[in-house]
Amino acid sequence: MRIAICDDQEASRNALLAALTVFKNSHTFVDQTEQVKVEVYCSASELLESDIKFDILFLDISLGDADGISTGIRLRDMGYSGVIIIQTSFIDRTMDAFQVTVLRYLVKPIQQNKFDEALQAALNLLHTSQNSIVIRFNGKDQFIKISDIIYLESYYKKITLVTINGEVETTSLWKELTKQLPARHFEFIQKSYLINFHQIEEKLANTVILSNKKKLNISVRYRQRFEVAYNRYLEGLAWGSQHLHS
Repeated sequence: MRIAICDDQEASRNALLAALTVFKNSHTFVDQTEQVKVEVYCSASELLESDIKFDILFLDISLGDADGISTGIRLRDMGYSGVIIIQTSFIDRTMDAFQVTVLRYLVKPIQQNKFDEALQAALNLLHTSQNSIVIRFNGKDQFIKISDIIYLESYYKKITLVTINGEVETTSLWKELTKQLPARHFEFIQKSYLINFHQIEEKLANTVILSNKKKLNISVRYRQRFEVAYNRYLEGLAWGSQHLHS
């Protein structure tokens, strides 16, 4: 479990760290065996340039080098599917946070009970299908993080999810799986392969190389559709970058 804090004010960062310490001493995380790591960022650029994957982000709405809402939009366009909790001193801007799909907003100065409620809601959400998909594995439901999926492969009645942690075979129906995935981040390259744009390491003329070094061909039948969807995805990343630095 990784929690990130992004705020340009040292006093605000320290207040959140203190609130988190109180929470950890009085609450139980969903997975008691999981180690909780906290990353602290002092600016939007520092946050966006980090390659650390985090599950929950406390994001200040007013940062020194950028607007927090723009930063949140950029993160979403980059594929961040974790939980965002906005913190703000400006109550009239709380509605802006809904542009970024946030879970909660916290008004400064942070109150411990409000912090506890927001973090507990975030922890609960991480174990639902909003951040994961549910698959049938060995007769039981299992959650797989969407961001961890590299691609899905369907071969006859066998469905395999290839993730950054390995392969998982499931008895779930193909339709049940695909409807849980965000359409703007996944696309078919063949009838049997649905890939995650975020896991593309390199795209060649008619092939893609994925983060696990797997090379897959883009079939003629799906090539045009894939190109349109992938270009839209890249445009979203470019737009987010321009919006952040404008």
